[in-house]
Amino acid sequence: CPTIPETHAGVTSSGSPNHIINGKPVARVGDSVSCGSTIATGEALHTVDR
Repeated sequence: CPTIPETHAGVTSSGSPNHIINGKPVARVGDSVSCGSTIATGEALHTVDR
């Protein structure tokens, strides 16, 4: 993954099986990214599959 997160070209490889937006699963902290990394941070005001 690039060292500057704002330029990340990866896409999420996993997401919530219970929450879908525009036909796609909602990505959560800990979900995988196509580059092999994982999502490290998220929005604290929104929780999914807690």
